[in-house]
Amino acid sequence: EAETPRPESAGAGRALPRIGAPPPPAARDGLGSTEEPQASATRPDETAEADADGPILQRYAIPFDAPAGSPRLAVILRDTGADPLDLSGLDLPLTLAIDPALPDAMARAEAYRAAGQEVLIYAGDLTPEGLTAAVEAVPMALGFLEAARQDPRRLRAIEADLAASGRALIVPARGLNAAVRGAQEAGQIAASLDAQALTLSELARALERAALRAEREGRALLEAPASDADIEDLALWAEGARGSRVTLAPVSAVLLAGP
Repeated sequence: EAETPRPESAGAGRALPRIGAPPPPAARDGLGSTEEPQASATRPDETAEADADGPILQRYAIPFDAPAGSPRLAVILRDTGADPLDLSGLDLPLTLAIDPALPDAMARAEAYRAAGQEVLIYAGDLTPEGLTAAVEAVPMALGFLEAARQDPRRLRAIEADLAASGRALIVPARGLNAAVRGAQEAGQIAASLDAQALTLSELARALERAALRAEREGRALLEAPASDADIEDLALWAEGARGSRVTLAPVSAVLLAGP
């Protein structure tokens, strides 16, 4: 049986939001603009250079345009050891959560940033004592993606970093999560995942759950494995009926949009 062909790029068919270009003034409040953005040669980290003393979440946020009022869905891909992804030329906003213990963690983060994508630190096996080294390995990370098995000591160390740096914390969804509540009560930015795909086979169902949540609440966060196959499936989904009803966005565009 012939295999259904995949699109050559994520930009085929419906135009996806542009990443890495500064939004027009009307879009800077997080609501976006329906006007066609102008082409720009702005590098992703020029925002960080211009706001060197601001909170890291805002300092390293990729400028992003989205249709006004459109539900936002951020897809976070766990990059924990396979070959790094080649995201050059991809017009699909993603966020990569990088294992800081990888020997090439810095190189991966720099390559993803150069491709116009945001990065997080994956806290998987991170110890409280290793937090400083993790931040040094991925200094442009907007925040931390907590693992399914949460370590209270690690969370306390991360919360202390949030207060000092302005990074964000994202944790697996567990009802009224104490870590999220504590960070928010301290004036920090934290959120729970709305859906997780532990394997490629779970991705389609997780995307549907996350999209429904985004349509109900205006925003959602999804975690999935990092692989070329996942990205191809994401591109197909984004061109489909459900994908056309939400806006794929960098994680900063979801976190900074508010509840």
